[in-house]
Amino acid sequence: MIARIEAMRILDEQSASRGQYKEVSQQLYSLARQLFGEPTAGIELLTLDDVLNFYQYKEGDHPSLSLIIKQSHVLCKEMHISKKIYGVSAVCCIFMMQKKEHEIARSFFTVLMRPLVALYRTRTDAQRRGLQGGRPPSAHKVEGLRIAREFRAGNPSAPMVSVVNEVIARLTSTHTDAPSARTIKRWIIADEQSERPYA
Repeated sequence: MIARIEAMRILDEQSASRGQYKEVSQQLYSLARQLFGEPTAGIELLTLDDVLNFYQYKEGDHPSLSLIIKQSHVLCKEMHISKKIYGVSAVCCIFMMQKKEHEIARSFFTVLMRPLVALYRTRTDAQRRGLQGGRPPSAHKVEGLRIAREFRAGNPSAPMVSVVNEVIARLTSTHTDAPSARTIKRWIIADEQSERPYA
């Protein structure tokens, strides 16, 4: 699993250093500054701790902090990202923009760009895998794995041969081109390994 995480980190760094990513990131940051960069009244008296405490606990009456939180929700919506996951970073980003601390604001904004990096990484990885050639996956793989999971759930101690036989029996009852037992076994093993946290 560590090797996979390391591979993802390398892909992240490669994606974030691409010209296209930098260009889109700059455009989005400029747009965010236009929309939310004007200082909210009383912001000069507040600290990042004040913002985070209010965001977390919503204690007291702070119209300026309430406005920043509303703005963060709009920013998440405009960027098509999850408010639940990226809300804190959006709040901190807007607060630092309004404090004119743009280097710090950009650090938080980088977190908001995470889905874009993931999208770029996915596309790049798919292109790389496509160049490697090989056969496309079987049209019955998803169905076969669903059958295997259902059978395993009802028969957790069943041996592999029973699982494979169940998948073959159900696939051949509806399809004339069911894959071989060896292929199905390979799918099941790979699927079970991917579900283990430290495989």
